[in-house]
Amino acid sequence: YWDNKDFPGYQGYYYDGRWVESAKKIIKYYNLNKNSKVLDVGCGKGFLLSDIFEITKCDVYGVDKSNYAIENSSEIIRKKLLNVDSKQLPFNDNEFDLVISLSMLYALEYDDLVSSLKEIERVGKKKFITVVSYNTNEEKNNLINLDATRKTVKSIDEWKLLFKEVNYTGDYWWTIYL
Repeated sequence: YWDNKDFPGYQGYYYDGRWVESAKKIIKYYNLNKNSKVLDVGCGKGFLLSDIFEITKCDVYGVDKSNYAIENSSEIIRKKLLNVDSKQLPFNDNEFDLVISLSMLYALEYDDLVSSLKEIERVGKKKFITVVSYNTNEEKNNLINLDATRKTVKSIDEWKLLFKEVNYTGDYWWTIYL
């Protein structure tokens, strides 16, 4: 779906500067600097990582299952992006100062989601993820009907329960289709 203008809900995936402000907030909140090491799980084309790198010059890595996304990423960070599965990350325990994963985990089948959460917990000292969720039946229906990539549909309370079950200790946030 990356650059397919006909894919429902995406209309292409090009960089337009949308991640700069988010990168600045992440850098400030997690005290990232040139000595930091950051991993983005489900990095896609690595736009956020590229902005974090441009601002801090820290060591950034990304993993994504899409060869296309990696091959079409920014040349600045392309060599730091790996085509690997998020349920078995090829990194040491606590190797990264920060591991992020934005709106990717819900696109996994449940067992892969659980494994991926455990891996994020294992390799990161600090963690920040966003997941797509819902509070109401209307929001749930919007998620189901508007997002062709979703595989795991959970309410906010169900996500919190899952985080507790897998011992995920990082920060988290929600995306909700209103």
